[in-house]
Amino acid sequence: MKKPKSALLLVFFVCLFVFVQPVEAARRKPRWLALKNKPLVTFSWGCATTDALPKRELDRLLDRTLARKKKDGGIEFADRAFRLQLFPKGPEVYFVPLTCGATGNCVWAMFSVSPRKYLGEIHGQYFYTTISGMGWPMIVSYGHISSSQGELRTFEFRNGHYCWIGDSFRTDEENLSGNRPRPSFFENARQLCRDYGT
Repeated sequence: MKKPKSALLLVFFVCLFVFVQPVEAARRKPRWLALKNKPLVTFSWGCATTDALPKRELDRLLDRTLARKKKDGGIEFADRAFRLQLFPKGPEVYFVPLTCGATGNCVWAMFSVSPRKYLGEIHGQYFYTTISGMGWPMIVSYGHISSSQGELRTFEFRNGHYCWIGDSFRTDEENLSGNRPRPSFFENARQLCRDYGT
């Protein structure tokens, strides 16, 4: 029995969609390019201090969040924070490094105290964002893969918390792997603490 033409066409278009999607995704420009002409700020592990962590207010939230991360391995911290107001009318956000690996990359949880809330998770070694007048800004992380190679990832505020949007842009500072160096506009970001590089 012959299949109707409409059914064959449907199968054709479904297959076309499945095979074309990865190609189209590869061609898309990275979302972090939207930050290229904006005044960027950057912070890292060196910006987090023990006296900036409101431990009493965040104690229970921290315990619950850290318990979920124990299985990921790495050295546990959760004893310090970096505080930043991401937009003028928004709450102060406490960036708390939970666990860190040998290459300098850390998993950071984000919290507000007023209201007391978990705001998501970012991971990497260096973080870039812009202070936005329009709500929660994009955050881009750079994490080391090796001494010269790294990866840029984009985090956006969706459904009440920050999450990784699934992108991965490989870089190579020595251009040995065929990947390009980290885009230079990230180097122009204003460092938010004296101990940024430590």
